[in-house]
Amino acid sequence: MKRTYILLGILSAFSSCDKFLAEKPDAKLAVINSLEDAQALLDYYPNVDRNDVGVSEASADSYFLSDAEWARRAESDQRIYLWEKDQLFMPDSRDWRQSYANIYTANAVLESLKKIKRTTQNALQYDNVAGQAHLLRGRTFLMLVWTWGLAYDEQTAAQNLGVPLRLNTNFNEKVPRANLEQTYQQVIDDLKAASKYLPLRGNSKLRGSKLVAWGWLSRTYLSQRVYEPAASYADSVLQVQNTLLDYNQLNSAAAFPIPELNAEIVMDTRLSTPATLAQSRAKMDSTLILSYAANDLRKKIYFRINTDKSYAFKGNYAGGPTFFSGIAVDEMYLNRAEGFARTGLLQKSMDDLNTLLLKRHSTGTYVPLQNLNQTLLIERVLEERKKELIFRGLRWMDIKRWNAGGAQLTLKRRINGQEYVLLPNDLRYAIAIPQNALELGGIEDNPR
Repeated sequence: MKRTYILLGILSAFSSCDKFLAEKPDAKLAVINSLEDAQALLDYYPNVDRNDVGVSEASADSYFLSDAEWARRAESDQRIYLWEKDQLFMPDSRDWRQSYANIYTANAVLESLKKIKRTTQNALQYDNVAGQAHLLRGRTFLMLVWTWGLAYDEQTAAQNLGVPLRLNTNFNEKVPRANLEQTYQQVIDDLKAASKYLPLRGNSKLRGSKLVAWGWLSRTYLSQRVYEPAASYADSVLQVQNTLLDYNQLNSAAAFPIPELNAEIVMDTRLSTPATLAQSRAKMDSTLILSYAANDLRKKIYFRINTDKSYAFKGNYAGGPTFFSGIAVDEMYLNRAEGFARTGLLQKSMDDLNTLLLKRHSTGTYVPLQNLNQTLLIERVLEERKKELIFRGLRWMDIKRWNAGGAQLTLKRRINGQEYVLLPNDLRYAIAIPQNALELGGIEDNPR
């Protein structure tokens, strides 16, 4: 009963963004008297595992809205879709609010552990709880900075804005935005702490493990364009878990052909799905659809044809309409392949791509890649990321980091005959901070 009271108390504190930013929480909310209490908070998966930041996918280029669907959306959704410079969240951003609620949960657990004695008898449980809290905080900060910060660049990271790094449960403390360098360092510190404390594998795919922490570290370094550790951490995952689904064994006619908690999944988390990405509204980009070869099973596994001959996405690794955002084996193959390609290990990179693509094509039809030069190989890796990792919360980050490295990708939307353009490295790639977070939290907005 006590555990339930603590949990419901914390959840009610975050029932609105105004309360989160403006009110001092009841002191009892942070009272966690046992490791079981702490674990109960971390196990409340509707909050901690089902609310990863989704607004970035609503801003990315995998889909489009018809004029009619765009007109039916709320003004905030319309403005996000067209990359407007401000007024994106009215009255607030659920992604921002829930992210900081999860960071509060992680902080409450970590503070409580200072008051619980670690003993020989409870050491494994104690460390597991600590690792899960560090993992939750680290991955949440990372998703926040992918969305509300510019692309990481070593030359400018100390000057560009990151996100507020709340590291305790004191609501009265005004926390300014850290810079990008500080934000990424905090992410790395948390994820490395998680990898130290967690067991190699979790006892559930809803809980963290060393494999999960390594997967998030691979993502972190990839987004910084630091490719050797990105490949190394992906390799650490694949040395333990490397099974790929054979898409020849899936029923492409099913509403959602890919099963939930399948063999590729290391940890199952989900995006908070923006209204614009609902299957009935989001139409897949035609260039993306045309990029699949005739023998590439992903075209039938990932998409269904609408009555107007457009395509809708059904390839969720969640086994249903929600979008999977967790760590999975296919992504780790792609992370390692990109790291290998960019550091000159071309054959190893091609081996990884061939291993993945063999399972994605009709049996006996795939022709393995060979003898690609570095430029062509990197292009192929990036193409496969776009085709494989749809709606997983990664595309916005990928576009930003590739453009920071000189890719020159320009995004375009067309509504009511007017074209809207987002140029490479535009300041709007750092999405506008929610207005009430600016006002109540006293933080600085992104430059425009």
